[in-house]
Amino acid sequence: ETLSRLPVAGDWWALGCAVFEVFCGAIRSVADLKRTDDMPEMLRPDYMRLLSANAAARLRPMELLQNPLFEDDYVSLQLFLEMLNVKDAAEKDRFFNKLV
Repeated sequence: ETLSRLPVAGDWWALGCAVFEVFCGAIRSVADLKRTDDMPEMLRPDYMRLLSANAAARLRPMELLQNPLFEDDYVSLQLFLEMLNVKDAAEKDRFFNKLV
């Protein structure tokens, strides 16, 4: 019952923590979350929005994926394949023709 009342924005904050750990290592205290020297500079503003104190202002995961860091063929392929079942034939053809 308690879990059903938690806002989804809590998940976005947790995603920010996961992003931190990928680039900067384990979180030992909340203060660690401000030490972003090892994080790619282009990711830092989006990372900070994931951790915003204002839950309504937190960056949503789909917005995070708009970051230039994720403009990569592998990432594009994974995102496309996740949605493959809802793509129409024309979209599939365009995407797969780009791979050739």
